[in-house]
Order: sequence, then C-alpha cells, then structure tokens
Amino acid sequence: MSDSVPASLRDVLAPLLVAQPLDEAMRAVLRAALETTGRHSGALWARRDNVCLCLRASRAEMEASDEPPQVVPEEPDDALLENLEKAATFATTSRLALELCHDGQRVGILEIAGDANCLPLLRELETFAAAALWNGANWSEILTTQREWEFVFDGMPDGVCIEREASGREGGTIIHANRAFVSLLGLEIGEILGQRREDIYARLPRYQLLQPPRRVAASGVAPFK
Repeated sequence: MSDSVPASLRDVLAPLLVAQPLDEAMRAVLRAALETTGRHSGALWARRDNVCLCLRASRAEMEASDEPPQVVPEEPDDALLENLEKAATFATTSRLALELCHDGQRVGILEIAGDANCLPLLRELETFAAAALWNGANWSEILTTQREWEFVFDGMPDGVCIEREASGREGGTIIHANRAFVSLLGLEIGEILGQRREDIYARLPRYQLLQPPRRVAASGVAPFK
C-alpha cells in the first residue's frame, strides 16, 4: 500500500487486502465503511453463485467479538436498484448508497446511514472494497489456484526461494522456499523464512554454497506451510 495513504486509513484498509471467503470479506468491507465515516449502521449486498447476499449491522454489532453479524440471502429493494441505475451513487438526508465495481462490473452495493457528506470518505476505500468482494466471490477458485501453484512449486527438483523485494544492493527476506531448497541447505523451514539469503549462506559450510539455489524476487507470495 502506498506510503501516501494516512496511517489511520491504512489500518482500516488492511483487512480488505487479505483474500478471504465472501462472508468475511463483506464483514471487513462494512466494518471499514462504518469506521471510515463514523456512521452507526449500514448494509452491504454482494453476489455469490448467482445468489444475492446481504449483511446488515450496526457499528456496535461489527465490533462485538462474541458473534459476528450473519450474511443472509436478500435482494436490494427495487427503489434502491432503480436509483443506482441512474447514477453510481444515491443519497438522501439519511441514506447513502454506493455501487462497488471491479473491472467495470458491479460486485456489490454499499449503503450506510449517512448523507452525501460521507461520499468522499467512502471513495477512499471504494477500490479496495470492490476488490475484496470480487476476491471473496471467487474465493474457491483462488484457493484452488494457490494450492495448485504450491504443489508445483514444492515439487520442483531445483531449490528455489522467493524473496520480498528490497531497495539497494542487498536482497529482501525470504517469504517462500520449496522443499528442494530446504533439503539442499540442510535447515528447517522455520530457520529460512523471514531471513536474508546472504545471512543464511554466511552460516553454512562452504561446500553447500558451490551451487546456490536460484533466487526469485516477489512482492507478495503466501509463505511455505
């Protein structure tokens, strides 16, 4: 996330950047909207497998840790849909609705108990909220792709590690390593993740470094499990 985004907003947006099932993504989006605007309640609609789901909750319910508000099948009312057909936002003195789109496709409708003055605040999280809902609706496909990638990566005969990008001449820390890499170095996976490649090499006997594993740089890959 850009350093130009205020720290307070980054804290609100952080839960939206994590791939998660749609129910959890909807809770994260509505919580972020209420926290950003300071409003007391709202509703969110999104679709999964051609079924429209709705989450209605107050800010107090979203903050309660004992039982999260439930997502239930429910279509938006006709009046709301008609108004959003005319414009991507709809506002009255007590109600603000915003269409959430990802790649030009509607993925959700957000409504809060507020007025048009809240719109600039919601615009700041609009893109992140839409992406979170899209990822949530496609969670099963994302999970399957990730598992297939991990299976292929761990089955490679060559030792490969993936590092987080870092500025300067020194490499970043290792965030993923396949089984061949772990076996080649004779270490446990816990001794590798989070470490710099150069620091690991410095602790090993010289004969293990004659043919070092290949290095791949990345900005965000799930860690080895």
